[in-house]
Amino acid sequence: MEIAKGEFIGFMDVDDFVDEKFFENLYKNSKNQDVVVGYLADCISVSYHCAHNKEQVDYDDNMIHKKKNRRKAYGFVYNSIWRKSFLSKKKIKFSIKRGILEDKLFRNECYRQKPRIFVVPNEGIYYYYERRIGSANPNNKNEWLRTIFEKGEKEKIINKYREDDPNDSLFKTLNITQTKN
Repeated sequence: MEIAKGEFIGFMDVDDFVDEKFFENLYKNSKNQDVVVGYLADCISVSYHCAHNKEQVDYDDNMIHKKKNRRKAYGFVYNSIWRKSFLSKKKIKFSIKRGILEDKLFRNECYRQKPRIFVVPNEGIYYYYERRIGSANPNNKNEWLRTIFEKGEKEKIINKYREDDPNDSLFKTLNITQTKN
């Protein structure tokens, strides 16, 4: 982060995708903000099925309705941009030592410093977070992936960058029968 030259810092995993306008949409809403939050969609790595990330939905609901624990952060950094001058002034760094949940630690540390946060309106512009069995994320178990698939069927968030592959071993492992729209 120290060598970054831009006004904002954004994060992206190598196996994830974003809509073309994702970061542009965050930036256009960044005036007088320290953190700008977009929308994260959980996706199964071999599927076009995606669903809103429940942890983010619950957090955003708390923010909007001013519930008691509204500053408790969730564990993703990918769906946001972070003003570099705010991070530098508050001496907030992203730990590369941990490997699991380091993004939640980063967001929690940042939010403890009371940044100006803006959540962009949901206009269907997403960061697509790929979920797959065998990743470091402890949530990527069969049951969780099946839940994402089923929610994706209902929510109809389509990952434009993927097509379902019913012959993939994940579909067989999850015992999913493909029902394409």
